[in-house]
Amino acid sequence: MKPSKYNICLPYDDRFVIFNGVTKRFFLVSSQNKEAFLRILSTPDEYKEQYAPFLKQMAGEGFIIEDDVDELEVIKLQYHDLTHDNSYKLMILPTYACNVSCWYCTQNHRNMQLSDDDVERVKKHIAYYLPHNDIKRFQLAWFGGEPLLSFHRVEEIASFAKTFCQEHSISYHNTITTNGTLLSRRILEKMKDLDFTFFQITVDGTKNEHDKVKVIKGKSAYEMSLRNICLISEILPDAEICLRYNYTTGNLKPDAFIKDLEQYLPENIRKRINLSVMKVWQEDENNIDEQKIDTLVNSASEDQFQVSVGQGFSPCYVDSLHFNSVFPNGRIGKCDNLDPEQAQGHLTETGEIVWDKDIPAMHFTIFDDQESECQSCKYLPICYGPCPKERNEVFLQGNHLRCRFADADRLWNLNIIYYCRHFLSICFLLLFSVGVLAQSNDSIYKSVELKDVVIKGKNVVHYPDKDVWLITDSLRHNTYSVNELVKKLPNFQYSDAKDELSYLGSNNILFLLDGKKKKGKYIGELANIRFDKIEIIEHPTGKYEDYQVVVNLITKDNWKGYDVRLSNSEYIRPSSPYDELLTSFNTSGTYTYTLPKYDIAVHYDYDHSNRHQQYEYRTKNTSYIEQTIDNEKPTDIFYKNKHDFWIDTDFNLSKNHSISFKYSLWKSASHTYFSKTVERLYPNDDKGYIVNVDSKQHYQGTQHIGTIAYQGKLKTWDFSSELTYEKLLNNQTNSYTENTQELYYTPFDNTKSYLFWDINAQNKIYRKATLNMGYTTVRRKYESISQGTISETNSYRHSFYASFSMSLNEKLRAKVGGQFKNIREEKDIQNILALNASIEYHFNNNFFCDLYYRNQTQFPNQQQLNTNGRWINSCLYMVGNPHLKAGTRHLADFLFTTPHVTFVSSFNYTGNGISQIYKDQGGITLLTYENVKSWENSNSLFLQHSLNLSKGELELKGYIKFITSYSKWNGNTQKTSNWSGDIEVVYRMKNYPTISIFYAKAAYKQPSAQGWTTSGTDRCCLNIYQYMLNRKLRWNITYYIPISKGLNKYKEVYIETPTYSYYSSLNTYEEEKNMITLSLTYRFAKGKQVNKRNTVQSIQN
Repeated sequence: MKPSKYNICLPYDDRFVIFNGVTKRFFLVSSQNKEAFLRILSTPDEYKEQYAPFLKQMAGEGFIIEDDVDELEVIKLQYHDLTHDNSYKLMILPTYACNVSCWYCTQNHRNMQLSDDDVERVKKHIAYYLPHNDIKRFQLAWFGGEPLLSFHRVEEIASFAKTFCQEHSISYHNTITTNGTLLSRRILEKMKDLDFTFFQITVDGTKNEHDKVKVIKGKSAYEMSLRNICLISEILPDAEICLRYNYTTGNLKPDAFIKDLEQYLPENIRKRINLSVMKVWQEDENNIDEQKIDTLVNSASEDQFQVSVGQGFSPCYVDSLHFNSVFPNGRIGKCDNLDPEQAQGHLTETGEIVWDKDIPAMHFTIFDDQESECQSCKYLPICYGPCPKERNEVFLQGNHLRCRFADADRLWNLNIIYYCRHFLSICFLLLFSVGVLAQSNDSIYKSVELKDVVIKGKNVVHYPDKDVWLITDSLRHNTYSVNELVKKLPNFQYSDAKDELSYLGSNNILFLLDGKKKKGKYIGELANIRFDKIEIIEHPTGKYEDYQVVVNLITKDNWKGYDVRLSNSEYIRPSSPYDELLTSFNTSGTYTYTLPKYDIAVHYDYDHSNRHQQYEYRTKNTSYIEQTIDNEKPTDIFYKNKHDFWIDTDFNLSKNHSISFKYSLWKSASHTYFSKTVERLYPNDDKGYIVNVDSKQHYQGTQHIGTIAYQGKLKTWDFSSELTYEKLLNNQTNSYTENTQELYYTPFDNTKSYLFWDINAQNKIYRKATLNMGYTTVRRKYESISQGTISETNSYRHSFYASFSMSLNEKLRAKVGGQFKNIREEKDIQNILALNASIEYHFNNNFFCDLYYRNQTQFPNQQQLNTNGRWINSCLYMVGNPHLKAGTRHLADFLFTTPHVTFVSSFNYTGNGISQIYKDQGGITLLTYENVKSWENSNSLFLQHSLNLSKGELELKGYIKFITSYSKWNGNTQKTSNWSGDIEVVYRMKNYPTISIFYAKAAYKQPSAQGWTTSGTDRCCLNIYQYMLNRKLRWNITYYIPISKGLNKYKEVYIETPTYSYYSSLNTYEEEKNMITLSLTYRFAKGKQVNKRNTVQSIQN
């Protein structure tokens, strides 16, 4: 444990207050115990046994933290939560005129008001902005000038906003800042109907002082304002009232000030008023008498006022993502403290905001300036740096942020003391034992109005169809690539040994880049500095239904940068008694260059691989029985060379429209040599014959793939479309020799073409729901030329899909969807109808459960119904079944996730499923189709946990899965069972190589003609790797540890009937025994966010 950097100790009357800026907690200690408390907080590990209860309390309140916690990241999360919620504050200045002229006012008052056209644009802006930004809470903040001089504009806009929000289930209210003199019973009655909930009214000292500042001929502005406060209390009893005291050295007269307030405000009304004591900005802080402030606070508190002094501990409201100001001339600004002519935006006819020029403070915060004084300031979590207006001026000048206060210590120490005094009047006391240090006057306080701060913060937003994770620096810590980042999200696992990312045990993960599908593993290997959000879509439907999960990476706005990755891997296996030394290697390189308007990526890799396999097999047909001979196992030798090149470009035509082009070229050449010596036994012949068989296959292929894709947005609809054409040209020669006699030599020339097109549309419905629908079509054409004979096959697949997702509340969401497929192969047509539904409940960010159901109906095609059979080979005859029924499949999944453990249970039932069946009939083997009932239960447990040790980190991860399945047809029931699992232990030390040990095992049990067949695999490997050069360079060595011979054996029974069977067993242990892989990867990325006029902060990985 370590002390927080934001602990502040200050004198407080005859005691001391210890305050933490991150959590806003504080406690009081006596003078004699102050040093003891500070000593314990500064070195908590030395006292962890002696004062364990006290330190536990201190950790809970943020005064001490874990050693690996980066408090700057915590503050960034706080800042993000405060400025990026789904509420919208629209400040409107309906007029720049005022009926009083306060000397300290920054505005140059003049007769300027919103026009009729301006009002209509504001209405359209409300109707456009709220649904397009998923706003859940909307506030109209009225300011001026004096806004009540144009109350007819207030009434018109507020009435429209209330009706719109009621129709769209958006929380809505109004606030107003006014001098209070123009309020009346008639206006307040209308304000009540319009949902005004907050009034801020200014007062400038005593009655005499106030009337000197706010002059109304023949009347007392002071009396008018305070009497109207009483009227607010009567007509709007639930409204908040803030009486802002603008004090100076001249009007700071506590006793006289309180006495005048008592004369006009009864006690029952004073209890409702928050007296906000604020210094006039022109007044020098050093001239203020602190004793008078203390007297004022004490007197006002005794007089039943709720008192607050100075600035609050929050960012300026202008920093909010959803904040804008409408000026009387119809112009739009981010800051309301501007002259209307300086506002930098305007509203279009449709209500959209168009900025005339870029405003750096809209994109960059104090955290983006690494050389800012704010980064190291102990008051950062209560100050949050210069206001956006000042920050904007600094960025425009190309300078770094500096503290704007002449004496920050004096200012913030006063604010902390006043904060503590304010909450001591309304908070409750938390007593705890601290051993011999416990004193009756050593107590800890916390505000009942402030939310607890969770150290990890909330950085995920749950939408109806997806989860959106904000990529914070803490999430990015100790990572480089996207894969390393995503593995930190729930239900994702990353195997150091296999260098592989998986989701609930499956690596069937689709990565998208800004919603666009890319090539292979490209996105997962990119540097993550480029991205600021991750979208996770579980149970994808439509064109992505074949994937377990979709991961969409969102690029930062205005990103400019490049990414380089070079890799080389080599696989070496020592020679065995019947194998020579084997080596395979892969070399690849990828370069990506990104600008705000376009993105281009180029990739090339070369792969050489070879493989030697030994296995045993047994085959039986009506002509003979053949099986391998001990010590004469067949050998399969395979060599392959492959070249792969692709280029991928994206062009952003505008903010809402982009187009992509992709081209890929793949060339491959392979050679397979198969040799076996077998014993062959013919019927009615007791003698076995030894047969030597050699077969050779040579393959050359070239593949071209071209894609054009579009992505756009129109109002609330998102559209995408993709057209892909693929062509594969290959030629293949086969030769088969038995006992030196060549039986055949066959050349093949094949052409495969593939055309894919899809269109997808998605609509967000008031953030509560998402509608997605689309259409895909695929055309495949296969043409083969063999020995002068041409054969051609065509197939078509059409798919229509739709899904509807909805958030029922903050924790519960549901999804329903459906899909219809029409598949045609030549004249054979098949239809498939699928329906699915899921419901997900989040207890919090770490615990959630998910229930998923899918129903699929498959109708038999003509081939499966056709009674006109055909020979597959000399021993196998295929014929359809005219009595087939449509097969229906039901799949139900249940998932429960905790921070370290995930449990998944799946039940799959198929009624009348259509399956291929082998049966004997008249001495021949018949391949036909039957309706088979089957059911399967699968249960999986995933574990992932890390332990921080004194010299490093130990990570344990793994899974275990059990599957039991039954199938039933014609009164026969078959059972198959298997289980699989793996475990990986990883030990990491800073500046030393990381070591991981991986072990995987699988076992299978299934019926055969001879009874039960059991088989399985075992794999164990040791992996050592290290990152160097600031994680740019990684070397890796993997050694496949020899385990008991024979365990790593995979057996499979393909067909088993009395007249026809085929059985094989591959010993993968021998294939992997003592194999070593060596890899070296260099990666480098650099980038920055840019805008039209500025470049701020370069980042590199």
